[in-house]
Amino acid sequence: MTWFRSPPEISHGSPATDPDGRAFEQPQHHVTITKPFEIGRFEVTQAKWEAVMKQSSFSFANRTQAIGAQFGKWAC
Repeated sequence: MTWFRSPPEISHGSPATDPDGRAFEQPQHHVTITKPFEIGRFEVTQAKWEAVMKQSSFSFANRTQAIGAQFGKWAC
């Protein structure tokens, strides 16, 4: 897996000039990350999830299918 470290500050939300921006994404604002973290650069497959977590709570027939973030059970 490829990891990268969070930046110390990010822009969060959509700028008012973004034609595809939605009202709930505005106003765009700066967020300071006070506790840096590492996050995977790419989506996680079921096979990779099982290798790291030593368990599976998914039953995809295709173990190379990416697991959506909304389905992951994160224990940090």
